[in-house]
Amino acid sequence: MRSERFQPDLAPLRAFIAILGAPIFFGATIRGLGFLPAVALTTLLASLAASSRLSTILLITAGITVFCLLVFYYGLGLPIRLLGPWLGMLT
Repeated sequence: MRSERFQPDLAPLRAFIAILGAPIFFGATIRGLGFLPAVALTTLLASLAASSRLSTILLITAGITVFCLLVFYYGLGLPIRLLGPWLGMLT
């Protein structure tokens, strides 16, 4: 009987950077961009970890953004700007 060594596959570097970079990007841009653009762009950045169709990525991004809006802004009432000063918004 022949024994084979187990060798786990390492995640591709692109996926590693996307998953680690997404929350860092969110934290760095939430005040400047505002909640909605920060969530949407963070979701897009995290989606680089997977190889999916663009339509699927955009649908997931829209769904997560709406879900976060409903839960954190309306549900929990967090005092966050939906659109930030970097986008020329005053509120």
